[in-house]
Amino acid sequence: MKLQHVTIIFAIIFLPIILITSFYIQQQVDTLRLQESYDSKLLDATHDAMMAFELNTANEDLSAVSDSLRSIIEASNNIFLNTLATNMGVSNASKSYVQPYIPAILYTLYDGYYIYSPTNAPVVCVDKFGQTISTDSYGVSQKGLPKNGIGFYEFNQDSITYDGNTPTLATGGNTVNYNDLKINGIGEEYGQILYQNKDGTYSTVLHSSTDNTATLYKKSYILKSFVPYSATYEFDDNNVTINYTLDNFITIEGEIGGVYFTKSGYLISKNSLKDIKVDGTKLGNWYDYSEKNWDTMIDGNDNNVELTIVKEETPDTILASKDASQDVKNAIKYYIKAYMFSSWVYENLSGVTPMNIKNSNYDLIDISSDTIDKDENFGKDKATELADKLMHDFSDEEIEMNKQPIFDETEDPEDAESKFVLHKRDVVRNSITYNLALSVVTYTEMSKTVEYKLPILTQEEWDKILSNVSILSFMQGLQCGLKIYNDYAIVSSTNNEITVIPNEIYYVPEEYTLEDGTTIAVDMEKTVDNVPMAHRIDCPDLPASNNNNYFSFKSKEIKYDKLFSKEAGSVYVYDHKVYTDYNCLVNSNYMSVKDGIRGNMKILEAISEDENKLRAYRVAVAKERNNLFKSVAHKENLGYEITNLGHGGHGEKITQEGDIDVDSSLCIKKILKVQIVFDKIKNEEYGVYYDNITVSLNGDDDLAYTKQGFPINSEETILTLEFAKDFIGTTPKYDKTVNKIHIKMDHATEFEVKSVRIYYK
Repeated sequence: MKLQHVTIIFAIIFLPIILITSFYIQQQVDTLRLQESYDSKLLDATHDAMMAFELNTANEDLSAVSDSLRSIIEASNNIFLNTLATNMGVSNASKSYVQPYIPAILYTLYDGYYIYSPTNAPVVCVDKFGQTISTDSYGVSQKGLPKNGIGFYEFNQDSITYDGNTPTLATGGNTVNYNDLKINGIGEEYGQILYQNKDGTYSTVLHSSTDNTATLYKKSYILKSFVPYSATYEFDDNNVTINYTLDNFITIEGEIGGVYFTKSGYLISKNSLKDIKVDGTKLGNWYDYSEKNWDTMIDGNDNNVELTIVKEETPDTILASKDASQDVKNAIKYYIKAYMFSSWVYENLSGVTPMNIKNSNYDLIDISSDTIDKDENFGKDKATELADKLMHDFSDEEIEMNKQPIFDETEDPEDAESKFVLHKRDVVRNSITYNLALSVVTYTEMSKTVEYKLPILTQEEWDKILSNVSILSFMQGLQCGLKIYNDYAIVSSTNNEITVIPNEIYYVPEEYTLEDGTTIAVDMEKTVDNVPMAHRIDCPDLPASNNNNYFSFKSKEIKYDKLFSKEAGSVYVYDHKVYTDYNCLVNSNYMSVKDGIRGNMKILEAISEDENKLRAYRVAVAKERNNLFKSVAHKENLGYEITNLGHGGHGEKITQEGDIDVDSSLCIKKILKVQIVFDKIKNEEYGVYYDNITVSLNGDDDLAYTKQGFPINSEETILTLEFAKDFIGTTPKYDKTVNKIHIKMDHATEFEVKSVRIYYK
């Protein structure tokens, strides 16, 4: 074959193949380039959203309160959509352009999460000013008789005139008469909001139908209700719900041993405290005092409360309350209350395992195969296998961790590998995955473009989400070269009002010496020019404190200026706590130093040989946690049980003095207070309008509460009185339960006892 022939064959056969291959490769390159561009735009928008969140929480004292926090998140969400629209080159269209490509945005907070996603919302009847219309509004009239017990109405905007935006009835205008509705058997619909039906009529009841009278729904993007990180457990005839947080703070509510408890606190190791002394005397029984007793003892200087703290094999740290700063006192409160709470948890919940979770199996089987994007390593495309990959099955007996106690007193619950932390992460991950999947189902049903598939997050990504306040944003549906774009971005926060991150606390010595020998006593009331630069506690450039004490600041206090006023009516000024070392401030620049080796180390390990810095670190973390607002926390840590006396609404009748038979479940030294409801109080003695009452436990004068007075009315009345006192002691009487409550009046006052409620520490 001649060379010319080979050349012709090559030109005819191989050249088109090369051109097509080259074109395809270029298309792939363009696709990857466009993918990278979309990834960058999505990440930038998520960063802006987090920055808005941080700024708003830094300048809002009530940012942790649910209503305020929700508005902050909605503002952050608007920033995300506007930034994304601008990055896409459609800023004029704003979020209306990008919203259809956002299946969901997840906001993980300290004690729960929000999801922003589309939903089907019923169309509400409104007038031309956007004011909601109900059946008693002007312009509404009935349309025929009710169908299946549901009324149908019409709204005529033209039958209304307005004074400003206040509606008045025009001549010949329409109204609905209540009596007419009552005659038709739908009187309860009067005054109720109207929802539009598909045929243009309105009803007060959301309903479906085979014809056009069904309720009309429209696609609406909303920030859904707050979801706490919670799980309910049933064990030994007990039932409790536990709310978790991003750190070791938990809230417990439920019945244990016949007593209903509401408890909140930080879970710490049982070995965290070596001992506690009050005025030099070591205490052995933590239930001898209530939290209020501890607050009184610690805040005042009449008693010296001294703690010896042990943590991760580091040297002991001693904190004493007498003449100490308020920061030290708050730190002592944190450790004592955390230890008391943890002791109660280990005593009452030691047998709880993951298998005790009630209704733990979220049903993803029916929806997972259609909504989750399977990765290449997943294997068989089966919904059940996919659900197992996404969700932890707490009922599976073959999983060894399911049979292990969640609250193991031999472990440190702050350790990332402890059973408590691993279980908490499974609970949170299950809840988030399930609700994201439901949001995706709604999005897919409402979308008119490509069906969305929820990506499977890696373990490292979940660790990031469940360690800090984070935003997880999804974007899908944009044409991206040869494929449809489907990806997500994760941004975490370290500078906000609602969490305490130990390695984001900065320190300044209270007193230090310059190189020339000059001693400086730091005054935080002065300007930052008189205060040394702040550092992380393990930074080698942090000056040593002459008096071994340090001021500490959360990250947000020094990274953001905050408006404040010291006195009412004064001008607001910016409060900038201190300048900060650049290497400490920027995480990417910072590396701790130990033994001349640079690297990322645990703080406690890095400062374990410096007792002063170790003490400063423990005080800073503890006082910040003690002062942190927790929306899920109970006002008081207590348990209670109620004894209702008598039958048919009649209590036990007593004149002047008598005993009420009441058995308590717990011993007397664990009783916090007693609440008694008195009924039919009366006194027929002439001139007696006031009486005093004394209540004691088991008729023992040593177990008597402070006498209380109350007025006696001419008419029979109900009175509720609380008697509070800690019965602290080591004698056997304090270890007994209450069998009788003795009640005594100064005068011959007759009364009935309706109920007795006993509160426990």
